[in-house]
Amino acid sequence: ATTEIYTLSLHDALPIFESIILPENLEEIGSEAFCYSSGLKQITIPAKTKEIGTSAFGSCTALETINVESQNPVSPG
Repeated sequence: ATTEIYTLSLHDALPIFESIILPENLEEIGSEAFCYSSGLKQITIPAKTKEIGTSAFGSCTALETINVESQNPVSPG
């Protein structure tokens, strides 16, 4: 099972996806992992994600909503 999205792994690869729900067991999102994903409007961060790298969502110009599951220790809710 995937526990990490590596640095630059999805860089500019997601122009057609508007919404992404990441896998429940994801622990880390690498630096610039979703950078320049121009179509991305919404993403859901699972409860087990403990680390998000620098500019993981940099230049995602359409990004409007980042949902963090309430069980995540950094969740505001």
